Amino acid sequence: MLAGAAGASGTAFGTGKEIYEMSGLLMAAGRLGSIAALIALLIVLVKQLIVFVGFLMFAFKVVIVIAFVALMLLIVITFLTARNRRRREAEEI
Repeated sequence: MLAGAAGASGTAFGTGKEIYEMSGLLMAAGRLGSIAALIALLIVLVKQLIVFVGFLMFAFKVVIVIAFVALMLLIVITFLTARNRRRREAEEI
């Protein structure tokens, strides 16, 4: 039964030309698959980069708010210290 299906070449897989054509299709599919995988990796990388930049912007905004609050506290402390100093100087006179 196998000998009848083999054809004139005597192999069960057909002629060498068919194998060569099939390997060419597999090579083309492999190249297209690798290109598709690279594109998918680039898309994921860009998404992760956008998330990372968003996190950095949020962290930068938090640092700016903390610096602003610290500056306001420094101004209030300086104001109260100067006021107490003026009061002591007024009491000494």
